[in-house]
Amino acid sequence: MAYARVGLDGGAEWQEPGVWVRALEEGVGRVMPGRYAIEGIAVSGHGPTLVLVDEECAPLGPALMWSARTGRGEGSYYVSRMAYLAREFPGVYRRARWVMGAPEFLCACLTGRVGMISPSAAFDGVVWSEDEVRGAGLVWEKCPPFVRSGERWGVVRGEVAARWGLPSGVPVYAGGTDFFMALLGCGVVTEGEVCDRAGTSEGLNWAVRESVAGEGVRCLPHVVEGLWNVGVVFGFSGRMFEWFRGLSGQGGRGYVEMMEEIRGFWEREGEGWLGRRGPFFFPAGHRGEVWDFTHGVFWGFGVEHGRVEMAAAVVEALGMAVQDAWGVLRRYGCGADRVVMCGGQAKNGVWVQVRADMLGVRVVVPAVRDAELVGDACCAWKGAGMFGSLAEAAKGLVRYEAEVVPDERWRAWWEEAGRRYGEEWERVRRVL
Repeated sequence: MAYARVGLDGGAEWQEPGVWVRALEEGVGRVMPGRYAIEGIAVSGHGPTLVLVDEECAPLGPALMWSARTGRGEGSYYVSRMAYLAREFPGVYRRARWVMGAPEFLCACLTGRVGMISPSAAFDGVVWSEDEVRGAGLVWEKCPPFVRSGERWGVVRGEVAARWGLPSGVPVYAGGTDFFMALLGCGVVTEGEVCDRAGTSEGLNWAVRESVAGEGVRCLPHVVEGLWNVGVVFGFSGRMFEWFRGLSGQGGRGYVEMMEEIRGFWEREGEGWLGRRGPFFFPAGHRGEVWDFTHGVFWGFGVEHGRVEMAAAVVEALGMAVQDAWGVLRRYGCGADRVVMCGGQAKNGVWVQVRADMLGVRVVVPAVRDAELVGDACCAWKGAGMFGSLAEAAKGLVRYEAEVVPDERWRAWWEEAGRRYGEEWERVRRVL
């Protein structure tokens, strides 16, 4: 019905919780005045980000972002990060009354109530547990109580409502971590369905009834109780393409234009391109649960190559990550014949077609590509009593706009490209 996007600079602003509040206020102001009666607010956000706040929920410094490399504990995604804050910033940690995530911080600013979102009891230990927190020498009393996704968090405080132009008493509902909300917003709430969530990072997520343990996958309880989410993640894949766009002087060009140029280049080169010796792009972390695109290497780059060849190499590497992830899910029994794709890449029709060709299955695109927002709506409407469960809300709210089928000619091209990419990687990694 209405949409507003407030961009941050991607540098220090990302880490400043106060900036998030101002961005949220600006976004609300863009969609609300005189147009709609706001009946509720649902909040989601990135994780496992951590914010240290005082008794009044004022941040004591920059957030520890989800992308920071701090290591991981045995069960929790947050305890090792808390330990890092306590070790590296002991004075700030001692002064902190609460430790909370990014969406939880915004909910606390809106309502004055603290909490930590977990979709179910099965997921609580993935966030933290008292035994693990105390076992790490940390203070359990700094950890807010759990609030369930779709639960009414509280109401917007009077001073916030007055400043933002909201009616008094507007309820706030717990959303959750961004990728969980994207699963809801894609309608991936039934056993066997798969979501490809593409953003700064990307991942294939498969809904199953029984947990899966093994090499190359991350298995967590699903946002829908009774299901598990089996995922393979490509760290910073979207950021890598954005980096290349800026590095190559194409910051002003649209993604669709660039993808059309790359696709045209492949078409012109045909089979000859498959026999080349460069350039290839290999990310730092290759294969496994996470493909790490934070840095990498161009291999075989020569004077005959330009920005189109380099761009094609980056896109091919992203494609190899997708193909590898799909192969991992297939090995664990995924038999899906379609993938629901959301996020920024889903707004690019050429990229969606390429994705279908890579995987060899239908790719379905929801009407709202930023599916996380529809996931938030599922939480709010469930919390308001309009649906009995999150799964029911997703089935009632999610609509699909397009379905793309693979081109068999390009499917064969990608299979051969994947084989040759793997062979070249085996040669390169012996050198690196």
